[in-house]
Amino acid sequence: MKTEEIKKQWIIWEFAKERMLDELEYWDFENLTKAPEGQWNGLQVLEHVMTSEQGCLAYMMKKTSSGYEDLAKVGEEEVKKSKMLNEKLASDEKWKAPELLPEPKGEASLSQMIQQWDQIHSQFEKFLRQLDVNFYDRLIFRHPFTGMMNLEQTFEFLTEHINHHMHQLKRLKATHDA
Repeated sequence: MKTEEIKKQWIIWEFAKERMLDELEYWDFENLTKAPEGQWNGLQVLEHVMTSEQGCLAYMMKKTSSGYEDLAKVGEEEVKKSKMLNEKLASDEKWKAPELLPEPKGEASLSQMIQQWDQIHSQFEKFLRQLDVNFYDRLIFRHPFTGMMNLEQTFEFLTEHINHHMHQLKRLKATHDA
């Protein structure tokens, strides 16, 4: 049961990634690199999402490098905080990125970034294939705002994080079309 739910969350996350790429692949170079003052351009948004995912993977790899027995299991508090986070991410509300993440530069080309993002997802897939299922209900990722999450909650967050930035891309595209 746990494995099927993780597979489902993986597929939903991959679909969100493809939706974002489908959106950006139709933007010309000027629109990918242009943004109103004080806002990120399309490449910076993509870089931010990728950096977040890479950091998430690195944290989970470190957290799962020893036995699952010493890690706490997900509880009601984590379920509540995860749900709250995902509801906020589903909104069009603007948020400031966590300070622990570097400011995205957006200097790589879209094709380079797509290759990088594919590599990150391949690393995630390799991580999942090697992960003992006993880690699935353990707290293996710390979100900077809401705290610890299990694997399923982490994939839900990653999906909603992409969806949240799709709102940002739509606002940005509206400035290009104006």
